[in-house]
Amino acid sequence: MPDAYDAISAKLIEKSGFKAVQCSGYSFSTVSGYKKESEMTLDENLEWTRRIVDAVNIPVMADAEDGYGGPEKVINTVNRFIRAEVSGLNIEDQIPEGNYPLSLVDENLMTKKIKTARETSLAFDFPGIYN
Repeated sequence: MPDAYDAISAKLIEKSGFKAVQCSGYSFSTVSGYKKESEMTLDENLEWTRRIVDAVNIPVMADAEDGYGGPEKVINTVNRFIRAEVSGLNIEDQIPEGNYPLSLVDENLMTKKIKTARETSLAFDFPGIYN
């Protein structure tokens, strides 16, 4: 699934015949002029994502970063992406401000985040997350 960094790139992806488009927090942050992906806020990510959703008639997969915090924050994050009418979203297992080359979220914490995201999606009858 190709990555769109704005509405125009999403339209080009759709016109090229792809059946879905992926949003990327990294691409959004680069286009916004940030030095690090972690500088982009949830509100900014949602705004870029909404523009893409509104621009195309194919499913849009959102990049929900690390859920923007622990399980208690994931509820709000998933809820807001559902309201943005995405078809699905991914929650990354890397720590945004972690050490490079890569720092991963603790397995137990990541499991809690995934379960929280799933429970939130079910509470909103979100069709984008499957059994």
